[in-house]
Amino acid sequence: MINLIISQLKMSMDWLLQFNDEGLHFIVMFFALIYILLRKEEACHRRLFIGYSLIFTVVYFCPLTSWLITRTIGELVYWRMLWMMPLPVIIAYAMVKLWHRIKKKWIRAAFIGTFTGVMIVLGQFIYVENSPYETRANWEKIPTSPIAICDIVNANRGSEEEWAMLAAPEDMVPYIRVHDASIRQVYGRKGNYWMANKGGKYIESALQSEVTDYQTLCKKCRAIRCNYIVLPDGAGRVEGMAAYHFDVIGRVGSYIVFKDMDWSP
Repeated sequence: MINLIISQLKMSMDWLLQFNDEGLHFIVMFFALIYILLRKEEACHRRLFIGYSLIFTVVYFCPLTSWLITRTIGELVYWRMLWMMPLPVIIAYAMVKLWHRIKKKWIRAAFIGTFTGVMIVLGQFIYVENSPYETRANWEKIPTSPIAICDIVNANRGSEEEWAMLAAPEDMVPYIRVHDASIRQVYGRKGNYWMANKGGKYIESALQSEVTDYQTLCKKCRAIRCNYIVLPDGAGRVEGMAAYHFDVIGRVGSYIVFKDMDWSP
């Protein structure tokens, strides 16, 4: 029991530290809460912000509640609990109250400029090296690889009306759907791979496998009229697919795009 309590407390603290990283906005929020606590007027707002913050802190760090929550949503996403702390609202409320207490306009302007500068300095720029975030490269805000795959498929279609069904690895599927809904894919409406009796499940697993039975993969794709396949690059991929008349029509990063050269409308 003691080990479980310590483990849950450590997990909660680790996620808090990772969520905050090098930013110091939680410290600003702490001082904002102290200011709200010391204010005499507007007791209802004081109770709201202080009370909510205390309840959230207890729930977040309590080993029992954190254990129940992680069993429900998973430990890897427990950090999303921190989204429930209204950090921007608390800081903004305290700063607005401070601003209202200043009478002279030039001091108000200086206060706003100083506060903005402090928030920038204490924050962290997310578009840094090795960051999971990247600047928007297109209006749809999706990775460039699925867009390139769609472009390759469309460039090899005889016309826009020509049938195109694509079997792609699961991490590509939603982005391809967003970018070009005219390219059909071998998955169902709810995301599950359909036509299971015709090899849908086999295709799903084969697209992720390093060792592939090319004959079976090509046969099952043809059974559902799938004429484009995206596979991770690997030794023997090109030769294995070419043996069954699936030729390379393009490469995108570590993926190869194949087309069934025997396919006809």
